[in-house]
Amino acid sequence: MHRTKQNFREIEHTADVGLEVWGKSLSDLFLNAATGYYNLVLKNHPASTDFIEKTLELQEETPEELLVAFLSELNYLVNSHFLIGHYFYPFNLEQRPDNQRLTCKVRFITIPASLRDKLAEIKAVTYHQLSIENQDGWMYTKIFFDI
Repeated sequence: MHRTKQNFREIEHTADVGLEVWGKSLSDLFLNAATGYYNLVLKNHPASTDFIEKTLELQEETPEELLVAFLSELNYLVNSHFLIGHYFYPFNLEQRPDNQRLTCKVRFITIPASLRDKLAEIKAVTYHQLSIENQDGWMYTKIFFDI
């Protein structure tokens, strides 16, 4: 497996854009997927001293569904409120056979109006080829976004 310095890598796909993501744990994988997502949306994160903190609480049946729900929530906050995650506090990730729960506090900054027209439009997070696997001690996934 080829890992990049950032633990995510952009991949090409027809009518979609995707990421390959790695992490030493499932929490790291989610954090690296969020970082990769924000890199797709806005290449240069704005500098700001104004923060809004929100706690995200999500529950799904599988880790894959939870990852899609997590990234979909971040996408909603970018598209509807122009908020971009600046700092993620440690995740609380509970895994049970039939229930996956994620609680995380995130510090968001508002994307300035001058940068809003530079945002890449991501319509949705997809399940296309989505599978979270353990490869050589690393959690790994590919995830695609409908653009």
